[in-house]
Amino acid sequence: MKKLAILAVSVLTAVGVYAQGTVTFQNFGSGGLDSPVYDVDGTTPLEGADFLVQLYAGPQGTAVDQLTPVASPYEFLTGSGAGYFGIGQNPDIAIDVVSGGETATVQVRAWEAAAGATYDDAYAPGNKVGESNIFDISTGNPDAEPPTTPGMLAGLESFNLYVVPEPSTILLGLLGAAGLLLRRRK
Repeated sequence: MKKLAILAVSVLTAVGVYAQGTVTFQNFGSGGLDSPVYDVDGTTPLEGADFLVQLYAGPQGTAVDQLTPVASPYEFLTGSGAGYFGIGQNPDIAIDVVSGGETATVQVRAWEAAAGATYDDAYAPGNKVGESNIFDISTGNPDAEPPTTPGMLAGLESFNLYVVPEPSTILLGLLGAAGLLLRRRK
């Protein structure tokens, strides 16, 4: 009986340690959060199933290129909700790489759905993609006593999509910059 009690305590402790941190994945809400996402023109809000958005996260201090996708991509709202996501869509999601109550480093990424089912698929020359600022968020812990509420995306700022440049455009830009530097030295 003593061994069974020790095992039960060990299992419950392990489950508590590995509880996932939760966040509310929406860009409008309490605390003054109002961060719509716009198309490349900077004025047209993204709308409907034509555009997807997803949260990328990692433990606090994770480099941007090491952040991993969390949950499934969301579609943008339509009509007066254009530019927004998560509202009325079960926005509370778990970040499986962060324990409940800990701080996560996050970034929101959006893209044109026709370009691919994932951000990585869409990130190709000629496609529209966009990334938010990188910020830290305190996660909630649903397994705590009492449970803590999911963290809000309070550090999120509005952002625009951009068109991924063709490699030749990048090369021409680099050659032009090199030419200016060489000319300046003479």
